[in-house]
Amino acid sequence: MVSSVVTLVACQPAGNRLFGQTDYQSVTNKSPLTVPVPSASSPVASPGASVTPSVTPSASETPLVQASGLPSVLPSVPATPSPTPTPVPVVTLFAGTDRDATTDVNGDGKTDWKDTGGFSDGNGVGARFNAPEGIACDTEGNVFVADTLNHRIRKITRDGVVTTYAGTGEQGSVNGPRNSAKFNGPAGVAVSRNGTVYVADRGNCAVRKITPAGQVSTLAGPVEISGFASPQGYVNGTGDAARFDLFARLAVDANDNVYVTDGQNNCVRKITPAGVVTTVAGPDRLPTVDRDKNGVINVFDFFGWKDGPAAEAEFYVPYGMVLDSDGNIFVADNQNNRIRKISKDGLVGTLAGSEKFGVDEGVGTGATFFNVRAITREPSGNLLVVQPSNHMIRRVTPTGQVTNFAGQSDAGRVNGPVSKDGKAFATFNQPIDVAVDGAGTIYVLELRSHGVRRIQ
Repeated sequence: MVSSVVTLVACQPAGNRLFGQTDYQSVTNKSPLTVPVPSASSPVASPGASVTPSVTPSASETPLVQASGLPSVLPSVPATPSPTPTPVPVVTLFAGTDRDATTDVNGDGKTDWKDTGGFSDGNGVGARFNAPEGIACDTEGNVFVADTLNHRIRKITRDGVVTTYAGTGEQGSVNGPRNSAKFNGPAGVAVSRNGTVYVADRGNCAVRKITPAGQVSTLAGPVEISGFASPQGYVNGTGDAARFDLFARLAVDANDNVYVTDGQNNCVRKITPAGVVTTVAGPDRLPTVDRDKNGVINVFDFFGWKDGPAAEAEFYVPYGMVLDSDGNIFVADNQNNRIRKISKDGLVGTLAGSEKFGVDEGVGTGATFFNVRAITREPSGNLLVVQPSNHMIRRVTPTGQVTNFAGQSDAGRVNGPVSKDGKAFATFNQPIDVAVDGAGTIYVLELRSHGVRRIQ
């Protein structure tokens, strides 16, 4: 009979002991030691004699350290679960036509695109738009579209049902009930928390307001202008006294102040609920008009690129804009190929981009943009930026890290994952604006394909 010499190595917090077994060359985890009380018949060792108890590990005792090549019972270790892969967002057609791609009509080896713009309400692909330029979501998950060449504001439910929310389709400037109101090339739309819809009515150079009760009014800019032309200019003031020039995007804060990018005036303007218009950033002055010796009129618009205090900053056709919850404004500075930030303290900085143009990923000035037209904010705080000329959606983190999120440099209408096998997969055809709902679903408005794509 072979006996094992047992040495007490250590005690665990629960009272268990670890025994080193010299012949097993392993450590066994045993239950707490119970010392028996000797009886009269129990053998008692003589003083100074060594005791060599015989120990055999039970089936429930698991050796913790195993010598190479020797038998033992291995510990039961829970398997490490495999990490759950991050789902790849998928692009689908949400509303508008799905029949704008044709075969090679011209015989040049390229896919030709036919104009499928039109007007019809309906469900999903049964609806038609005509060169829509603006999109926004309300708190209920509905989507609103500035249907530019149809001179209407359209509404799309979460189920994809498209209806006309305001406008008769006739070009003009008429206030009143939304079903009899007239717009002139609306290019931007924003929705407040209480459901009021604000419209950048570009052809009328005015900001229009549609209440939840369905009444249309002019918040700022000229009122009731008929015909094709309307006054343009740069004037701060109240209501009808204010003037704008080529503005296309707007945003509304929690206090119902409306912010607009005044592109031709190269500045960002603010409109209070009472219709008072002021300049937030950019030159607070009219463009200079002069005549040369030949009588030719020259206009100097004070455009450029300059960071610093808001009143001294310079923009070059600012286009898209979005607000964050802290009161900061982010601007897609179109001709400067940059993403600018106007802090709530009135300082203008560059978050990403430089004088170079392109689609390079990178951080801050290491990234490049081209013809940025729209910008929105995800619930995570990241920004999504639209580049129509490159048919792409870019993502910008709060620290200025820029990545290519969706789309390819060639126009297309391919649905599916935004990326596949590490490469961009889905394609767009001149995306012009983007919006995100409270659940993080992304809606992309396509100018050339006259429709709305959804990414989720």
